[in-house]
Amino acid sequence: MDILSTFRSHGTTKNSARFPLHRLVGITSSSDFHNESAIANWTSRVPPNYTQLQIEIHSESDIEGLITLLLRNSLPWTNVCLLEESYINYLNFPPFASQLGPQIQHLQLDKFFGSISEISFISCCTSLKSLTILELDVRSSPRMLLPSEFPNLNKTFGGVKSLVIKSIFFNVPRQCEFFKNFLLRFPKLETLIYIPTPHGPKEIQLEVVKSLQSKYLIKPVVDYLNERHNNLASLPVNPIRRTVDAAGVFSNAFPELALACAKNGAFLTNVNEKQLQSLFLTQDTVLSKILAITETLSDRRSLAKWINLREISLRTSGCEIRTDSPHGMMDRVVTFPQLKTIHLVFDSDSKVDPEFKSLKKLLYLLFGSTKPRLGVNELSLIWPSFGHNTPGDIVSPNMIVKSLPNLQKFHVKNWKAWDEDLLEILKAMKRLNHLAVEDCPSFTELGFLGYDQDNPAILQCKG
Repeated sequence: MDILSTFRSHGTTKNSARFPLHRLVGITSSSDFHNESAIANWTSRVPPNYTQLQIEIHSESDIEGLITLLLRNSLPWTNVCLLEESYINYLNFPPFASQLGPQIQHLQLDKFFGSISEISFISCCTSLKSLTILELDVRSSPRMLLPSEFPNLNKTFGGVKSLVIKSIFFNVPRQCEFFKNFLLRFPKLETLIYIPTPHGPKEIQLEVVKSLQSKYLIKPVVDYLNERHNNLASLPVNPIRRTVDAAGVFSNAFPELALACAKNGAFLTNVNEKQLQSLFLTQDTVLSKILAITETLSDRRSLAKWINLREISLRTSGCEIRTDSPHGMMDRVVTFPQLKTIHLVFDSDSKVDPEFKSLKKLLYLLFGSTKPRLGVNELSLIWPSFGHNTPGDIVSPNMIVKSLPNLQKFHVKNWKAWDEDLLEILKAMKRLNHLAVEDCPSFTELGFLGYDQDNPAILQCKG
């Protein structure tokens, strides 16, 4: 399968895949970047949304090749990932930054040290909307550069709506203050603020690391939310305007963050059950501010309060749902009315969950209501290769079809189902535009095409 086919198999949504430059462009040698016919042939074959993929820059030759494409008026990339070794010691990095920077809207840096070259490049990205840093390394105690040193700094940082910093590495705690100073450079963050996970020297105990996250990483975000809430008090606010990602937050620090979000109209995403257990029962108002929950789900707190939940990503073995009445409240009212996405990993074992009673209650919660979930457009069902004995028929095609009539994306892996099961879904899901089937050996062409060769079932999904 060539790269164009790979792209089509991933769909056309932003950030759907990340490719090295040589694979994305399909040009293997640096000399080919100066070959007019090679460039013309490639640009004539790319789909319209090709440049929405994230392009990964590995080396100086990648940078030089990308500059060549830009100078030849080829397709402009707006989503770029720079690896550390590609630019730290690259002598021609400034001209590259000035040429590529203004068109970048989404930038990812695998590592960020706060160096002059890094901030200089970011300041050139005057159209930047989102910045992702996988590792913020402050062990060299970087200083914050003044806006006067880089004329575009205020303009660039002022346009960023999403800031994601996954991890922060430090030697002494005070170095973590860099995060606060860096955060305050972005006055208009709205869609996502990620709380980084701190990583210190090996001798620092976990309890100390947890307290450092609360002091140096949680509190600055809380203060940021308070300030923005006060500044926007007189302005109309979109219901999903400020979102904080809690994936890396230790449970002891979660209540402070959650209550600040609830107070200031912000929302939380990627919350887990352990974090929720750190809340008092009187703090259940936080549940209405959660957009996505991961890992496990319990109904020990009122499920009726999850009114804004958009996404569920669960491992079934850890879920604890006690409601099992077939004629109870769940039949009359759809729990999680705003739900859009369901991801389930079936790792339950009958030795732990006899007769899969707990799992069946979870499935009844998600798929058992007499009212269909009209808003759900994405479903992922995965059976791990080992470590469980969950049967494939625990989920039936009829259950999916009746409960999720507007499904657009469907992903299954290791599903022990048959061609007739897949056909039932394809025939009913006319809005389906993305189908991913992995490691399902019982499926044949019949499951995708059906019995009418002139009218294949998969082509009846209009998307």
